[in-house]
Amino acid sequence: FVLSNISSIYEDREGNIWFGSLGDGLVQKSAEKFSFFGTSEGLTDTEIKKVLAESGKIWVGSESGLGVYNRYTGAYSRFGAQHGFTGSHVSSLAFDSSGRLWIGTAEKGIYVMDTLKKKFVHFSQQHKLRS
Repeated sequence: FVLSNISSIYEDREGNIWFGSLGDGLVQKSAEKFSFFGTSEGLTDTEIKKVLAESGKIWVGSESGLGVYNRYTGAYSRFGAQHGFTGSHVSSLAFDSSGRLWIGTAEKGIYVMDTLKKKFVHFSQQHKLRS
């Protein structure tokens, strides 16, 4: 197989390596094999910029926003305005010590997500962030 334009690599607690690619979607490398996740598996965007794993969920930042893939159920969910997330072009992802997900975007500033309540707080230039 050929994977090009790798934009993010992450190792989860189970030892799986996750690759985000710009155009080929999400790829999992377990001890035995590679597994590909694209539009056929429910991803709505294969331009993956960042990958982060936590508690069986694979968080995916892409050009079109934020999504999460549940490894155990196979379900993929996207977050949008109904949750308080209006960002796109996700450029970074990180969990803090309280379990909140921090999302950096190229155009809309920073968001922090309560992953249990699926609610977002937005920080932008109005909060003294520089553009």
